[in-house]
Amino acid sequence: MDKKINNMENRIQVNGEWYVKESITTPPVELDLTHFEGCVYENDKYCFEVTRIYKDYDKVEFYSDCIDIKFTDKRTDKPWKIDNWDNTSWLRGIFDNDRRSIDEALEVMDMDGVTELKALVGELIEKGWIKYYNCENIITKKTKTFEPDYRIPGEGC
Repeated sequence: MDKKINNMENRIQVNGEWYVKESITTPPVELDLTHFEGCVYENDKYCFEVTRIYKDYDKVEFYSDCIDIKFTDKRTDKPWKIDNWDNTSWLRGIFDNDRRSIDEALEVMDMDGVTELKALVGELIEKGWIKYYNCENIITKKTKTFEPDYRIPGEGC
């Protein structure tokens, strides 16, 4: 008789019909999350949203020289033009006044935008988000004007 009562406890009656109760258990889901850190510079014309991905979140370790910039051009009517940049060599070229890098940037923004991007890249270098190998530019970054001078690397000052 005891067994019959247990069976009845696992049943439910709906509109005169008996149904077996089913327990709904969902197994735990293992999520492979990607953690990131970010910063944003925004003005009336542009938005630069910079992110970098953790290599090991618990150890606060990031992938080396690996960032992404989501660039939004707000000068046009919505929907705004959005582009993503992850080429740190190109970004270093912006910082170093590389003619090709600057010309490519001028295809999507005006000179003010290039100047602001260069200042942002300088901040990212200073904070260690982008590796940089020319220490002279880092030291003089605060006093330099950020207008491209189109010097060709290796041809003197």
